[in-house]
Amino acid sequence: MLKTENVNLVFDMEAIEEMALISTELNEEDNIGARRLRTVVDAILEDINFEAPDFEIKDAYIVIGKDYVKEKCTHLYQNRDFKKWIL
Repeated sequence: MLKTENVNLVFDMEAIEEMALISTELNEEDNIGARRLRTVVDAILEDINFEAPDFEIKDAYIVIGKDYVKEKCTHLYQNRDFKKWIL
């Protein structure tokens, strides 16, 4: 989808490893398998997907790093304990 907006997305190796680590940690409590990875990817790409049509530089590369992954996934850890309160 981003390519249709002339946006090139690149994940560095540390970012990929961090995504896998976050997915694994979150799955320890409630294992939903690969769907957890999708949740992590959605959290990372949410702002980029929303802002892509307005990027001024076309055909630029966005490099996703480990720190960006951590920043965008922080809220996933904060919402973990809500499940125990839902009947």
